[in-house]
Amino acid sequence: MSLILIYTIVFCSIWILVFLGFSWTLKNTPQFHKKSENQANSQYNWPSLSVIVPACNEAEHIESAILSLLDQDYPNLEIIAINDRSTDETGGILERLAKTSHDYRYCI
Repeated sequence: MSLILIYTIVFCSIWILVFLGFSWTLKNTPQFHKKSENQANSQYNWPSLSVIVPACNEAEHIESAILSLLDQDYPNLEIIAINDRSTDETGGILERLAKTSHDYRYCI
């Protein structure tokens, strides 16, 4: 009878230690809270993001690709387009788009 009592005490002690460890872990886990609308849209809360777009002879699709990137609502988005020795009108399209936006840079 005493052997069963010892096993029961040991088993219950292990479960109590597991529960205490789990409780301690939950207490020390960082909590994420929903931000207010003003905080969520603030540029200071968003990391800056640069999108680099290399293009070589992409005159047919480059304008829609750049306009799609410019249409994003990410507050700290920077778009860098690089013309990689295109022989078509890709460079001209990129230059024209660069004049219309402050978030977009064109590199030759």
